[in-house]
Amino acid sequence: MLNINLVQKYFDEKCIISDVSLSLPKGQIGCLLGASGCGKTTLLRTIAGFEYINGGEIKINDTVVSSKTAFIPPEDRKVGMVFQDYALFPHLTVVENIAFGLQNIKKRFFSSSRSHATQQRIDEMLHLVGLEDSAKKYPHQLSGGQQQRVALARALAPKPQLLLMDEPFSNLDVTLREHLSVEMRSILKKEDITAVMVTHNQNEAFAMGDIVGIMNDGILHQWDTPKNIYHTPTTPFVSTFVGEGVLIKGEFVDNTVCTALGTFEKSSVTFFPSLNGGRMLVRPEKIFISPTYNKDKIQATIEEVIFKGTHSSCALRLASNETIIVHSSNNSRLSKGSTVSICCSLEH
Repeated sequence: MLNINLVQKYFDEKCIISDVSLSLPKGQIGCLLGASGCGKTTLLRTIAGFEYINGGEIKINDTVVSSKTAFIPPEDRKVGMVFQDYALFPHLTVVENIAFGLQNIKKRFFSSSRSHATQQRIDEMLHLVGLEDSAKKYPHQLSGGQQQRVALARALAPKPQLLLMDEPFSNLDVTLREHLSVEMRSILKKEDITAVMVTHNQNEAFAMGDIVGIMNDGILHQWDTPKNIYHTPTTPFVSTFVGEGVLIKGEFVDNTVCTALGTFEKSSVTFFPSLNGGRMLVRPEKIFISPTYNKDKIQATIEEVIFKGTHSSCALRLASNETIIVHSSNNSRLSKGSTVSICCSLEH
């Protein structure tokens, strides 16, 4: 449905998007994840038609909408947009905001002039986002979550080919953000909408996305399922950007990887070879602290213990002077500076 091939974007001489390629099937939700300034919002804007591209090609439903020789303006791409700040009209009610764009100017504002089909679509959208009782309210009378649902309903009302969302939950508190991301995914699936969302929040990307793309410095490092992104990252950057994983030194010998944590079959771990040996990915949930000291197990020194509510996050220093992160139950009596025995299960 959406196909991007080797897209480049420059601002002056600075490369913002570097040869990005991806495809998104109809009805799927893709999430672009990365830190501020990585190029994800610029990529979204090129899909919308708000920015020209300097190279490559963007197709929506097999139609070239952007290339060096072709450009379809935003209003003709049949693309819906949900902005970070909602962009609702403060002087219009919920119904009038949703109606905007469905018919001509007169019919947007006067309910008596709307066609039956338009009113029916508005009613469908109100029901879909659960705002039937707020139809006549103005944006300032709504909560942040309700305003975001109005913005979504307005974007979905014209039945776009593709929905684009730019940091749609960033203005909401953490609890509401998590709830609304699950709710919005359900709404998009009910409507069978193809969507691309930009976010810097890993939890949102994993909760929303069928496919997640990790971006850094204009490069799309990996475009894959959330499970594969987490368990089988393809680059060192992805491995440490997602989750709390760390990379430790490893040496590749006879199809095994030798590290300070032991020796492992190369096929069972995530290992990135390099000229000076390589690095192996270690995630917190793969390491376990033994309840009692055992001289036959691997020893580590506790550098830090941070209480995180459901668990404690412990920084452990290995004999190699490398530091790994381990999650421990809050019942464990762990203190900074003490030595503990650890074991690990790093297999995929």
